Amino acid sequence: MSAYGQSENYYSHNDQYGYHERKGLYLSAGAGISSTTMEVEFDGFTGDTAIDGNTGLQTAFKIGGSITPNVQLYYGRFASFGTFENAIDSSDEAYVTGLMGLGINLFAKDSNFFAEGLVGISDFTLPDKSESLDPSVGFSIGLGYQVAKYVEISGRAMFYSLEDPDIDGKEYSLSQIGLTISLCLY
Repeated sequence: MSAYGQSENYYSHNDQYGYHERKGLYLSAGAGISSTTMEVEFDGFTGDTAIDGNTGLQTAFKIGGSITPNVQLYYGRFASFGTFENAIDSSDEAYVTGLMGLGINLFAKDSNFFAEGLVGISDFTLPDKSESLDPSVGFSIGLGYQVAKYVEISGRAMFYSLEDPDIDGKEYSLSQIGLTISLCLY
Protein backbone atom coordinates (compact mmCIF):
# COMPACT_ATOMS: atom_id res chain seq x y z
CA MET A 1 0.00 0.00 0.00
CA SER A 2 1.23 3.47 -0.78
CA ALA A 3 0.91 6.49 1.48
CA TYR A 4 -2.37 7.36 -0.26
CA GLY A 5 -3.97 3.95 0.24
CA GLN A 6 -3.47 2.72 -3.33
CA SER A 7 -1.89 -0.66 -4.04
CA GLU A 8 1.01 -1.10 -6.46
CA ASN A 9 -1.38 -2.98 -8.77
CA TYR A 10 -3.40 0.21 -9.17
CA TYR A 11 -0.40 2.12 -10.47
CA SER A 12 0.72 -0.81 -12.68
CA HIS A 13 -2.72 -0.84 -14.30
CA ASN A 14 -2.59 2.90 -15.00
CA ASP A 15 0.99 2.63 -16.28
CA GLN A 16 -0.06 0.19 -19.02
CA TYR A 17 -2.55 2.78 -20.33
CA GLY A 18 -0.14 5.68 -20.21
CA TYR A 19 -1.13 7.66 -17.11
CA HIS A 20 2.43 7.88 -15.80
CA GLU A 21 3.82 8.19 -19.33
CA ARG A 22 2.24 11.60 -20.00
CA LYS A 23 5.33 13.77 -19.61
CA GLY A 24 7.60 15.80 -21.86
CA LEU A 25 6.88 16.30 -25.58
CA TYR A 26 3.30 15.59 -26.68
CA LEU A 27 2.50 14.83 -30.32
CA SER A 28 -0.89 13.62 -31.59
CA ALA A 29 -2.28 13.12 -35.09
CA GLY A 30 -5.51 11.49 -36.16
CA ALA A 31 -8.59 11.43 -38.35
CA GLY A 32 -12.29 10.78 -38.08
CA ILE A 33 -15.68 12.13 -39.12
CA SER A 34 -17.35 15.51 -38.73
CA SER A 35 -20.63 17.23 -39.38
CA THR A 36 -20.51 20.89 -40.43
CA THR A 37 -23.32 23.46 -40.46
CA MET A 38 -22.97 26.99 -41.84
CA GLU A 39 -25.41 29.90 -41.61
CA VAL A 40 -25.12 33.28 -43.30
CA GLU A 41 -26.14 36.61 -41.79
CA PHE A 42 -26.49 39.78 -43.86
CA ASP A 43 -28.39 43.00 -43.11
CA GLY A 44 -30.03 41.43 -40.05
CA PHE A 45 -31.32 38.37 -41.92
CA THR A 46 -30.10 34.86 -41.13
CA GLY A 47 -30.38 31.91 -43.48
CA ASP A 48 -29.07 28.44 -44.12
CA THR A 49 -26.34 27.78 -46.67
CA ALA A 50 -25.69 24.73 -48.82
CA ILE A 51 -23.52 23.41 -45.97
CA ASP A 52 -26.09 22.16 -43.49
CA GLY A 53 -25.12 19.06 -41.56
CA ASN A 54 -22.63 17.95 -44.22
CA THR A 55 -20.58 14.94 -43.19
CA GLY A 56 -16.89 14.93 -43.99
CA LEU A 57 -13.42 13.95 -42.88
CA GLN A 58 -11.94 15.64 -39.80
CA THR A 59 -8.24 15.66 -39.01
CA ALA A 60 -6.66 16.57 -35.69
CA PHE A 61 -3.04 17.53 -35.05
CA LYS A 62 -1.53 18.58 -31.71
CA ILE A 63 2.06 19.35 -30.72
CA GLY A 64 3.12 20.61 -27.33
CA GLY A 65 4.12 19.35 -23.94
CA SER A 66 2.82 17.60 -20.87
CA ILE A 67 3.17 19.97 -17.93
CA THR A 68 2.07 17.22 -15.53
CA PRO A 69 0.48 13.81 -16.20
CA ASN A 70 -2.87 15.64 -15.96
CA VAL A 71 -2.19 18.80 -18.03
CA GLN A 72 -1.04 19.11 -21.64
CA LEU A 73 -0.59 22.41 -23.47
CA TYR A 74 -0.33 22.36 -27.27
CA TYR A 75 -0.66 24.07 -30.62
CA GLY A 76 -3.57 22.36 -32.39
CA ARG A 77 -5.05 22.24 -35.87
CA PHE A 78 -8.50 20.71 -36.42
CA ALA A 79 -9.61 20.68 -40.06
CA SER A 80 -12.71 19.32 -41.78
CA PHE A 81 -12.89 18.40 -45.45
CA GLY A 82 -16.20 18.01 -47.23
CA THR A 83 -18.34 18.85 -50.25
CA PHE A 84 -21.62 20.64 -50.86
CA GLU A 85 -23.84 21.05 -53.91
CA ASN A 86 -23.34 24.30 -55.82
CA ALA A 87 -26.77 25.94 -56.24
CA ILE A 88 -25.88 27.40 -59.66
CA ASP A 89 -24.75 24.34 -61.61
CA SER A 90 -25.44 21.44 -59.16
CA SER A 91 -21.76 20.49 -59.15
CA ASP A 92 -19.99 19.33 -56.00
CA GLU A 93 -17.81 22.00 -54.39
CA ALA A 94 -15.00 20.94 -52.05
CA TYR A 95 -14.32 22.92 -48.88
CA VAL A 96 -11.77 22.93 -46.05
CA THR A 97 -12.59 24.58 -42.75
CA GLY A 98 -11.34 24.48 -39.18
CA LEU A 99 -9.43 26.01 -36.30
CA MET A 100 -5.80 26.41 -35.35
CA GLY A 101 -4.55 27.79 -32.07
CA LEU A 102 -3.58 27.10 -28.48
CA GLY A 103 -5.19 24.23 -26.63
CA ILE A 104 -5.20 22.32 -23.38
CA ASN A 105 -6.02 18.75 -22.36
CA LEU A 106 -7.05 18.32 -18.72
CA PHE A 107 -7.04 14.70 -17.53
CA ALA A 108 -9.17 13.65 -14.57
CA LYS A 109 -7.05 12.66 -11.56
CA ASP A 110 -5.63 9.12 -11.93
CA SER A 111 -7.67 8.64 -15.09
CA ASN A 112 -7.40 8.52 -18.86
CA PHE A 113 -10.54 10.64 -19.39
CA PHE A 114 -9.82 14.22 -20.43
CA ALA A 115 -11.51 17.48 -21.36
CA GLU A 116 -10.00 19.55 -24.17
CA GLY A 117 -10.31 23.15 -25.19
CA LEU A 118 -8.78 25.28 -27.93
CA VAL A 119 -8.98 28.98 -28.82
CA GLY A 120 -7.65 30.09 -32.16
CA ILE A 121 -8.08 31.38 -35.67
CA SER A 122 -10.78 29.94 -37.94
CA ASP A 123 -10.63 29.45 -41.70
CA PHE A 124 -12.81 28.42 -44.65
CA THR A 125 -11.52 27.78 -48.18
CA LEU A 126 -12.90 26.52 -51.48
CA PRO A 127 -9.70 24.91 -52.85
CA ASP A 128 -10.99 24.45 -56.42
CA LYS A 129 -11.69 28.17 -56.74
CA SER A 130 -8.87 29.42 -54.47
CA GLU A 131 -11.47 31.45 -52.56
CA SER A 132 -11.36 32.05 -48.82
CA LEU A 133 -13.38 33.87 -46.20
CA ASP A 134 -11.60 36.26 -43.84
CA PRO A 135 -10.36 34.43 -40.72
CA SER A 136 -11.74 35.15 -37.29
CA VAL A 137 -11.52 33.85 -33.71
CA GLY A 138 -13.21 30.61 -32.71
CA PHE A 139 -13.12 27.93 -30.06
CA SER A 140 -13.41 24.20 -29.59
CA ILE A 141 -14.44 22.11 -26.59
CA GLY A 142 -14.45 18.35 -26.25
CA LEU A 143 -14.05 15.16 -24.27
CA GLY A 144 -11.68 12.29 -24.86
CA TYR A 145 -10.26 9.07 -23.54
CA GLN A 146 -6.79 7.56 -23.85
CA VAL A 147 -7.78 3.99 -24.74
CA ALA A 148 -4.23 2.65 -24.92
CA LYS A 149 -0.75 3.98 -24.25
CA TYR A 150 -0.49 5.64 -27.69
CA VAL A 151 -4.15 5.90 -28.79
CA GLU A 152 -6.78 8.47 -27.84
CA ILE A 153 -10.37 9.07 -28.97
CA SER A 154 -11.78 12.61 -28.88
CA GLY A 155 -15.18 14.10 -29.56
CA ARG A 156 -15.30 17.87 -30.03
CA ALA A 157 -17.57 20.74 -30.96
CA MET A 158 -16.22 23.85 -32.71
CA PHE A 159 -17.86 27.25 -33.09
CA TYR A 160 -16.62 30.22 -35.11
CA SER A 161 -17.58 33.03 -37.49
CA LEU A 162 -16.02 34.27 -40.71
CA GLU A 163 -16.55 37.39 -42.83
CA ASP A 164 -16.99 37.65 -46.58
CA PRO A 165 -14.02 39.66 -47.95
CA ASP A 166 -16.10 40.98 -50.88
CA ILE A 167 -19.30 42.09 -49.12
CA ASP A 168 -19.18 44.27 -45.98
CA GLY A 169 -21.41 42.99 -43.17
CA LYS A 170 -21.88 39.50 -44.60
CA GLU A 171 -20.91 36.99 -41.93
CA TYR A 172 -20.90 33.19 -41.83
CA SER A 173 -21.36 31.23 -38.58
CA LEU A 174 -20.06 27.67 -38.51
CA SER A 175 -20.56 24.87 -36.03
CA GLN A 176 -19.06 21.43 -36.20
CA ILE A 177 -19.09 18.22 -34.23
CA GLY A 178 -16.45 15.61 -34.83
CA LEU A 179 -15.02 12.34 -33.58
CA THR A 180 -11.36 11.46 -34.14
CA ILE A 181 -9.03 8.58 -33.31
CA SER A 182 -5.44 9.72 -32.86
CA LEU A 183 -2.01 8.22 -32.34
CA CYS A 184 -0.08 10.09 -29.67
CA LEU A 185 3.53 10.12 -28.49
CA TYR A 186 5.01 11.35 -25.22
